[in-house]
Amino acid sequence: MPQLQTISKCEHETHWANLKRSDVEILFKYIPLMEAEFQRGEKELGKPLSTSAAAQYYDFTDLKWALYKDMAFLGLVTAGEFDQANLGKYVSELEQEKNPDPIACFRLLATTVQGNNYPSGFFEYLIKLKYVLQILQGLKRSFQAELK
Repeated sequence: MPQLQTISKCEHETHWANLKRSDVEILFKYIPLMEAEFQRGEKELGKPLSTSAAAQYYDFTDLKWALYKDMAFLGLVTAGEFDQANLGKYVSELEQEKNPDPIACFRLLATTVQGNNYPSGFFEYLIKLKYVLQILQGLKRSFQAELK
């Protein structure tokens, strides 16, 4: 994951490195909820939605607050400022990784909620673009080894 390794590091990484699967499982419950909402929309409309249509169509009002609180509980809501310019590129790379680095996944999640992203609606927009879902799926894959 060469590009993902270049994401800015922060002081929270020591804490994140100590998180176990049992700690982060509270985030995995959002994966099927997001998948169901995306499937509902695609089934109703008969095709995947464009970026602008997704921003208007999907409803993650309740989910976004619950997810934000769980991310805060795990220390993923930080004052750190990560580079958002390449977020889409990093998420795309993450999808290709069979066993991604959990710290890279934590950095990406922290990036989605940094600064004013939640109150401005940008966090929800990133959920609607499936970025948050893809990061959570990557995080889940990164912890699969603990099950074996």
